[in-house]
Amino acid sequence: MRFRDPVNDRTIEIHNSFLWTLVFGPLYWAKHEAWLPVIIGIVVGFFTVGLAWLILPIFAQMALRYGYRARGWEEA
Repeated sequence: MRFRDPVNDRTIEIHNSFLWTLVFGPLYWAKHEAWLPVIIGIVVGFFTVGLAWLILPIFAQMALRYGYRARGWEEA
């Protein structure tokens, strides 16, 4: 996935979001400033005693796409 910031023309490319979310969990999403998935992940992880961290990486790419689009970035 590649996103472009229309304000300053900065481009970021995202690879292996499933793997990085599996390894680092909400810290990976926080690095990309996708705050809603971070909060949801922490809450769900707390109530499932951490088992959700095996399922949440499936939604990593969708969460990052949502986070960048919510901040006005365009998918390139």
